[in-house]
Amino acid sequence: MKVKMQMAAMAVVLAGGLTLLVPVPAFAGVADCGMLTNFASVTYSNTAGDPYEASYAVTAPFKVASPNLVISKYATPTIQGAGGTVFFCINFQNLSYCASAINVLVRDKVPDSMNFIVIGPNYYAWTNGPNNGTDADEYAAAAAGPWTPGEPAAAGNYWLRWSFPMLAPRESGVICFRATVL
Repeated sequence: MKVKMQMAAMAVVLAGGLTLLVPVPAFAGVADCGMLTNFASVTYSNTAGDPYEASYAVTAPFKVASPNLVISKYATPTIQGAGGTVFFCINFQNLSYCASAINVLVRDKVPDSMNFIVIGPNYYAWTNGPNNGTDADEYAAAAAGPWTPGEPAAAGNYWLRWSFPMLAPRESGVICFRATVL
């Protein structure tokens, strides 16, 4: 079994404006959290040109560990008329058993023809691991920003983003907000 090892990341914009940073993979021939060993030995020749080989070799074992993030989004209700409210939730999880994901950024856009709801319990983000809800949320009128910290203070069609400094192995989280159909 091969495991993806993160070499770099690229942003992917999904349907509905949801953006996810996706690792650009390389492949190793072991499972996540598996061990690989690098072997080295030495050979040499003396001044007469006689070949020699060292009587021992050295090894350097290391663990293959790469975060494996998955994300999903749902809306409740799935059918709504003008003036009605829709509750959106984004679920995310690090499926790795041994590698943390660092600087996780989740972006979403309030759908066109909808306004973010400012009144009431409309917005939250949390994780179930060591971060225990430690996130920074921001909003902007455009995908490129400028980004304003916190929750939007007025109804509108916004880009929203949440950043988490770390998503530990097997840690998951959810981000939810409400919007009104125009």
